[in-house]
Amino acid sequence: MKVTRRSSSFGSSSIGRRSSVNARDIERIQQLLNNQIKLAPSVAYGIIIASPIFAFFLASIQRLHSGLISKFIETKFLLEIPNLASAASFNIFTVIFSIQLIFLWILPSDDYKVTTSAGDKQIVNANSFISSLLIALLYVFGATLGFYNGAVVYDHFIAVCILFSGYCIGVILYLHYFYNPNESTSEPFILEFFFGKELQPKILDIDIKNFVTNRIAFTLWALYAVSCIYHSKQLFLKTPHSQYDKAGFYRLWGVGVFLLIVHTGPLSILANSKSGVSLIVCGLIGILNIIFQLLNSACDLQKYNFRAAHGKIKINDKDPYFLAAKYKNESGETAVNLLLGSGYFRSARHLNYTTEFLTFLTWSFLQKNLNFFTYFSPALLLIILYARMSRDELRCYAKYNQHWIQYCHKVPYLFIPGVI
Repeated sequence: MKVTRRSSSFGSSSIGRRSSVNARDIERIQQLLNNQIKLAPSVAYGIIIASPIFAFFLASIQRLHSGLISKFIETKFLLEIPNLASAASFNIFTVIFSIQLIFLWILPSDDYKVTTSAGDKQIVNANSFISSLLIALLYVFGATLGFYNGAVVYDHFIAVCILFSGYCIGVILYLHYFYNPNESTSEPFILEFFFGKELQPKILDIDIKNFVTNRIAFTLWALYAVSCIYHSKQLFLKTPHSQYDKAGFYRLWGVGVFLLIVHTGPLSILANSKSGVSLIVCGLIGILNIIFQLLNSACDLQKYNFRAAHGKIKINDKDPYFLAAKYKNESGETAVNLLLGSGYFRSARHLNYTTEFLTFLTWSFLQKNLNFFTYFSPALLLIILYARMSRDELRCYAKYNQHWIQYCHKVPYLFIPGVI
């Protein structure tokens, strides 16, 4: 009879093993912690002021000039001035907001428990994808029946983003002044505004962070992709970190509005230029994009199922390798997290970031016009993912200490297996 067992060098029995960490490893952890750079208030002011201006210029160059700076200069810096007095933009945002509220409450959902840094369990409603998909289908249905112009979201996109910006800022200010108003911190107001005060704030039992970034932003993204097709009058294939990010300007406006404008940029350029790759190449790129998206989802799902089963699960019909890492939660109690070293996470510690980047990169391949803004979206995403990985690594060093170093010895690559 064949007997299988977990590896004694990297499994649950590793809790009681003597650490192989030396003094140099501990010194490295201390240096990483001491070298943390806190954002200066003046820098936060600058980002808050400059990023909306940059997003507006970026959207104008992509939508009016096919992403070409030379055309932008030739037209004497012509910008797209949105009509804020139009009722269309207000109606678009209001309808999306209202339908998402209704879907939040009436659609069935597989709720997930997410563990925060304090060790608390948060329930996350997970029907945002099907909600956004249903709204997109309703949009196509209405446009097909002639209730409205199918390009209406494209035509009023910047005005809708401005309304969305006002909503995000209003929510952030409400959370700062009225949500747990008696709590005081030593942080300057601008830093609390930028990063947020609450990790998972709820208003009328609605998870604000999830509602803004996973419902409204995702829906706008999907509708914009569909609306670009109506605008260009031709069919082309399209596809349009929250556990530690608090509900502030960085998370709500940055993810909800700024990244919405940036990552829909390839669609803007494609819809405006009305020229792209051939249908065959477009189909191949679409298949490749779907593969990367499936891999990205499979990576996240594998880690979630592993954690949910407390390591008692088969991966590729084998017992998984993992490290049981002890840490102190915010209440000072000892807790244990299981660090997976099998399956997708045997080759790299952040392989899900790799597949996410490749997904965005394929969207830029749909265009014939090669310029700076064609690949601005994946380039920016690469910078964001690298910064996020660096922050994750630092946080894990501080949280797990020698256990994380042991894990890094077992899974040495960060982003690309065999390279880095």
